Amino acid sequence: MSSKRRKKPWFTHDAEQAMLTTLALGLERWVEDAAPAGLNKYFWPARPRGDLTILSSCSGVPLTPRAHQPCLDMFSEIMGVSTPLRAHAFLRDLRERIVQGIRDVLNLPSEMPIFLTQSVPEAYRLATLVLSFEAGSQPVTAILPASGMDPDLLPAAVRRCFLDGAEPGTQAAIKERVEVVQIPLRGADGHLRPDIQLLEAFHREAERAASEPFVYGALGDGTGAVAPLCCPPPARMVLDASQMRLRPERVADHLGRSWPLVISGSGFLGSPAATGALVLPAGRFPEHMIARLMSAQGFYFADGWDPDMGPLPHSGCLLRWLPALHNLRDMTALGTKAEVRIARMTCALTSFLAEFPDIEVLPGRTYQHVAICGRDSGIVTFAVRDSARPGQWLAMPELIALYHDLAGAGVLLGHPIMAGGRAALRVAVSAEDVLRGNIEAGLARLGDALTRADGLRQFVRRRRGPPAGHGPRSVVPGAAAKLSRRAGSQLYC
Repeated sequence: MSSKRRKKPWFTHDAEQAMLTTLALGLERWVEDAAPAGLNKYFWPARPRGDLTILSSCSGVPLTPRAHQPCLDMFSEIMGVSTPLRAHAFLRDLRERIVQGIRDVLNLPSEMPIFLTQSVPEAYRLATLVLSFEAGSQPVTAILPASGMDPDLLPAAVRRCFLDGAEPGTQAAIKERVEVVQIPLRGADGHLRPDIQLLEAFHREAERAASEPFVYGALGDGTGAVAPLCCPPPARMVLDASQMRLRPERVADHLGRSWPLVISGSGFLGSPAATGALVLPAGRFPEHMIARLMSAQGFYFADGWDPDMGPLPHSGCLLRWLPALHNLRDMTALGTKAEVRIARMTCALTSFLAEFPDIEVLPGRTYQHVAICGRDSGIVTFAVRDSARPGQWLAMPELIALYHDLAGAGVLLGHPIMAGGRAALRVAVSAEDVLRGNIEAGLARLGDALTRADGLRQFVRRRRGPPAGHGPRSVVPGAAAKLSRRAGSQLYC
């Protein structure tokens, strides 16, 4: 009697493809709500062609050569584990090593709980959940900065927390227990609203809330903006530092104020596709709340191994965090050089875009924002004039077409967003750019793509000096290092 030959598992045929598939594990839920029109397809874990210029770190990056190697090395180690039980222990150990690595680089004490998540929205979900535990499971009002990136994504995650964290059979009863209020950070012209006006808006909504108010403060949104500048009473505060465009020391400063903090390895730090993490301040939440949060985070202990299916979903999150942690360590080792380089690169991006009359640079991070975050954002947001309609600007569908056209020419920008009332594109420097020390080659490639004659749109370029005065210009490099050393009154109050 002949025995039937066992079919080899899918992940043993092509290690490279298996690694890319594993990197994408756990993203399905996030991608369902992500940006429309295929905008995220460039950020799905995939190796870009060698000549791709990446200026998209404000919304995501593909798997770069620098990020590829640590992911492949660790995936090979996982493949080498002989049994599912050993693989489970290996992945649990890897998760703890990543968490400890984050603590070490950010100089956080061991008593600060850190929850790795598949994405930033999942971290929002957990933050809202633990604050609702603290509030005694009362109805809550979540007050969020309005995001021009995927505007429904974070509100949906905040509402979802009450469904996912519910006791069996009670989902229908608590479905409407959270109200979401969004406050736009920019006006109809795309310019940032004054800080005092934004603070008053957050304070007004917190006082108006009929239920327990939570304020989610942005330590740099998708355009680099910071708001509100302090916690409006009587709200509880959660800080969103998911762009990670702040000095590492600032993370510990803000956690010292007993506010939960959302961070991410995506975007600036170079993680391919989405990652997130929620860091809780030490001593604020009792152990029974932490235990409830762990049980609500169903995927947290799901990392393991199936002999036929391969790595389970949380494995993808762990692999995606590896290059981000590697870049974070190297950025921290640069010290104040990192702040000076980011400021210079932000100035270079602004001056470059000012050479195109059909492009208007929108104001970015202010001096006060730089003082709070310890560095400039490295993001420059811009609108594009409509050459066919004088005095008009390209709308979102036309900007999406331009975005895809530039990507086809080998230049990947931050995907289009609504900056207040204007559709806008973004260019952004990444941690890899800062570590490399220059972006000249990327700007030259972008200039060629914008001025070529065979594309969707040909831009006229006029060589001229940087814009005068502060206006939309970045904080000057010399000031960045000085502002980054300010503390106390310059931080969140």
